[in-house]
Amino acid sequence: MKVSEFNQTMSYLLRPKPKMQVADLVDDLEPGSLKDELLKDFDPSQETYEEYLQRKNLDRPFNAQDGGRVKLANGTPLTGKKFIEIAEKFPDATNQELLEYFNKNNFVNRFGEPLTLGAIKTQKSKFFDITAEIKSKIPKGYIKSTDVFKNLPISKEDYFRVKLAKKGGTLLTKEIDDLLKPIKIGDTFYFKKPNKIDLKSFTRLADKTGRLNNRIANLMIDFDKVYGKNFAKGVIPDVNDVTERFNITDTTAGKVTTRLAQWYDGQDFKNPQLKNIERNKTTANKIFKTIEKSPFGNPYRQGLYEISLQTIDSKLGNKQGTFQNLKDISKKILKENKIPIYDPKMGKKAFGFNINEIAGVAGSAKSKAAEFSQFVDIMEGNLNTKVLSGFQGKLSTARQIIENDPTKLSTESKKINKMAQGLEKKYGVQLPRLRDPDAVKYFSPKRLRELNAQGLDIVKAAERAGYTIQMPKGAMTIKEFVEKPKLKEKILTNIGKGAKTIGKVIKPVGYAFGINAVKNAVTQAEEQGLELSNIDKLMAFDSGDADVALNNARRRVDPEFAAQERAKDLAKMTDDFEEVGLDDIGMQEYTEDYAIWLVKNQDPHLDLARMRRGWILTIILLRQWNWRK
Repeated sequence: MKVSEFNQTMSYLLRPKPKMQVADLVDDLEPGSLKDELLKDFDPSQETYEEYLQRKNLDRPFNAQDGGRVKLANGTPLTGKKFIEIAEKFPDATNQELLEYFNKNNFVNRFGEPLTLGAIKTQKSKFFDITAEIKSKIPKGYIKSTDVFKNLPISKEDYFRVKLAKKGGTLLTKEIDDLLKPIKIGDTFYFKKPNKIDLKSFTRLADKTGRLNNRIANLMIDFDKVYGKNFAKGVIPDVNDVTERFNITDTTAGKVTTRLAQWYDGQDFKNPQLKNIERNKTTANKIFKTIEKSPFGNPYRQGLYEISLQTIDSKLGNKQGTFQNLKDISKKILKENKIPIYDPKMGKKAFGFNINEIAGVAGSAKSKAAEFSQFVDIMEGNLNTKVLSGFQGKLSTARQIIENDPTKLSTESKKINKMAQGLEKKYGVQLPRLRDPDAVKYFSPKRLRELNAQGLDIVKAAERAGYTIQMPKGAMTIKEFVEKPKLKEKILTNIGKGAKTIGKVIKPVGYAFGINAVKNAVTQAEEQGLELSNIDKLMAFDSGDADVALNNARRRVDPEFAAQERAKDLAKMTDDFEEVGLDDIGMQEYTEDYAIWLVKNQDPHLDLARMRRGWILTIILLRQWNWRK
């Protein structure tokens, strides 16, 4: 080939593409990435096609079954002129509202696709000065939500989540709404800029300490309206009436009544709806006294107890539920060691032991020295819920008197300490003493360090209250009982040793012997066809002897056997009864006639052998029979 022919051929091959051919090709193409690339609008080396669509705010819906082709919709293409017309017709409409309008009226984009929110925003920005329009609507002193929540104790996300999830919101979100009065302009929320007082209020409400459940707070208002006059007289409404009237449980009734008494007494709660309930310390004291006198198992007393645990947590700076959790763990430890739990709800059938707060819970919760509430021991339930409950009530009253008037320390401490000494002799227990506020006299330096490590500053607590509660030797805290195995084992192995219940003496045996005796008694009773009562089981547990329970059970069902046993008991008691302090019950002397009367008239189920072992039981029974010569 000649040089001239070669040059001519190469010139033709390298010639530019005709522009008309590209235009024709583009027009023939379906909408898509290739068409947009040929139109110089899409560069695949810089972004994906999906990113390009997002940038253009087209958001095309693809149908995979159509090989990626756009799924078109029938409708009227939205022109710029039409958009301006509608936007000016509804100047206050949000972008979402405009989108709903256009979709409802079957408008589509230039590709025949449904409109998107992004497309509406683009059109609005294109034809209107959005910034100026929004600024003109923002009230003076308002800022964007993103800016306001930087300084609030709740995030923007949590604020809106709570408002959507909980009707009415929480106390914190309600306070934000009340003080910052949020408004929505377009798609953005604006809030009044908070001042120092607002921020202080928000911080206070964000701290859950001292804030009641709204339901409890609202019920307090209702209780005050319905029962206020009764409360002022120290009269607590019948729990059945309360539960029916308000459709609540007896437990809730107890909690609401206790919380209301606390409010009357001057305690503050962060619930704003309570502000119109008047304070009245006299009424509060009457309510507390009535509740404290109620028996264990009473819903009002239980409500006071549970709230007292929470109050103590708060005063000690512990997380709510800490004290209750330690109590639950302690109860579990007793169960794991086969120690029966005393349940007052079982009434006369109640049997077992429970955790006893040595200084009392309710009294400690009301006092200036909640630290003393943490000391515990394990006590026979019947004794604990009756006799010792009365002692703790007296101790609570004395603490309040001393805190109100420190000059009464000497008088009140003598009363309490004398009472404690008498109960110790009578029931073989160890009780606390009220002392002067110099705690270092009654707690060793080592013990004070141990307690400080648990967050219990006994020295400061005593100074604050104006007295010290001296604990029995070896007293442990509930935290130590739960967390220290050696101390726990020590107290468990001493359960039942030398302690006396009401009217009966427990033999010096450990809890393991008592449990084994109960098990043996149950097994033998089944073999002999006897049915043991809870009293029978308690006798076996206390004495460590299964035969005691079996003997008592057989007396109930076999009159002849009972008569024989009574004769034996009387022979053993001839000398013993002459030494009983009968003058205490008005008897001047002991006669044979009384012995004969006793045998003839005694309950055939009564175990006189146990009476011989415990003089206190004898005196109590004689008082009950009110026998006089």
